[in-house]
Formats: sequence, C-alpha cells, structure tokens
Amino acid sequence: MRLWLSCLLVFGIGCSDDPGPSASESSGDESLGLDSPELEIAEVALPHLPHGISVARPLLEEGVRLARASGDVLRPTLDEGADLAGVQAYVEGPLRDWMLLRGRALREVRTAFDAIDHGDAVEDGEVVVAAAVLGVLYLRLALEIAELPLPEAVRSNPSERLQIRNALLAAARPLFTSAQGAFAACVENAVRSADPSLEPWERFCDGAAADADDAPRPIDEAAAPESESDASADDDA
Repeated sequence: MRLWLSCLLVFGIGCSDDPGPSASESSGDESLGLDSPELEIAEVALPHLPHGISVARPLLEEGVRLARASGDVLRPTLDEGADLAGVQAYVEGPLRDWMLLRGRALREVRTAFDAIDHGDAVEDGEVVVAAAVLGVLYLRLALEIAELPLPEAVRSNPSERLQIRNALLAAARPLFTSAQGAFAACVENAVRSADPSLEPWERFCDGAAADADDAPRPIDEAAAPESESDASADDDA
C-alpha cells in the first residue's frame, strides 16, 4: 500500500495542498486564564508558572494562545471496520489534512515564540515555559501519529500492519527528535538559572525528554520476521 505519509516533514509540511483554516483562524475567543498559575497544553498539565511569569506577558501570550488552540484540531477517526482501501483513503484524505493542520499550528507557535529566542531582555522563566510548551506540542503530535489505532483488516495482515506501522513511526520520528530538543532547552535554561521556581520545570522537561527518547522506532526491514509482533501497538488499542 502506498502511503502519503512520506510527504510529512518535521513540521508536517512538504505538500502544497491547502487543508483548510489553521488553528489560529478557526479558534474562538475563549478566555486564556491569563492570571492563573496553572497551564495546560494539549491535555498535559504543566508545572505552576515560574515566579513572576504570566502567560499574559507579550512574549508568551500569543504562543500560548496558539498552542491551546492547536488542541482543537482533533485527529480524525479511522473506522474499525475499514478495509485496506478504506485505510488508504483515510491516510491520503482526513489524516493527511489533519497532519498538515497540526504542522501549521506548530509553525505558528514556533513563530510566536521567535522573539524569545532573539530578545535581549528575556527572562529565564519565559524561555523555559516556551520551550516546554513547544516540547509538549511536538511530543503529543508524534504520539498521535505513532499510536494511531489500526482497524482489524490491517491488524490481521502482518505485512500490511508492519508496513503501515513503520510508516507512521517514521513520520513521527522527526517530531520526537524535535520534542527532545525543546525539552533539552527547557532543562538547560532551568538548570543555569538561580530561580528555584524553575526546578519543577526542570524535572518535568527532563522526564518528558526521556519519554521522547524512549518512543518506538521503525523496525529494521531485515529484522521484520522476528519483530512483527513488536511493530504493532494496535492489539491493545
């Protein structure tokens, strides 16, 4: 089965087709909870905001808003009863469009945080929070791609199962790598700061980086006959 997934690059780009409005264009004006010390991104609860840091700050507000809005772009459901032709249509249609939208949303968040990378009066807490938010977005998208539940028609066909699962893992791999990089930046900036309120962020990002590093990788084709059962995360899905 030929998969469109090879079109995916690190940010979910590489094809010229327009999948529709971005997360920023389709999101509403819901309250951001700018005064709250709590921060949740993609259903992941982050540590309490560092001392003196608020998401209402200009360097954080837009990026956090876009990051939250990206969670509204839900992965389309693949029918459990889909046959192989249905899986092909899903991959080249709804899944493709979703990946492009989520990739665009990630680029928008990255762009919104650019001033933190290049600013002269940026606080350590702002750098740490921005890096953690990006890491969470990369990791969540990678997991949603890598762990896509496959229907019975694929699970019962070892060759197709291995091919499709490997393609999904290969598509997710650059995102896991980007998540590791973002979390490493979070840890590095938290460690070198004298602010004790960044210690929970250091622990959070260190653990998340380890999760990204432990993510499944595509199975070597040469090892496929011995490892087919390991390639599928679907049997328990």
